[in-house]
Amino acid sequence: MIASKSRLKQTLSISKQFSARMLDIRDMSEKDKLFSFLEGRKPWAEAELQRRGVQDLASAQAMPKESTF
Repeated sequence: MIASKSRLKQTLSISKQFSARMLDIRDMSEKDKLFSFLEGRKPWAEAELQRRGVQDLASAQAMPKESTF
């Protein structure tokens, strides 16, 4: 059980690092960055961001910090 928790934490860390680097690609369009960011969210969070009509990555990243979802 402890080994599986450790492995899960490591996998999540790698996933977060990959996502962060993916969003730093310079020639990636803003629309593609937003899509990649939304794809990495939990379904309920992605739906909430879409419901709010986010149009750019900066807005999408700021919303969870300022809301309670």
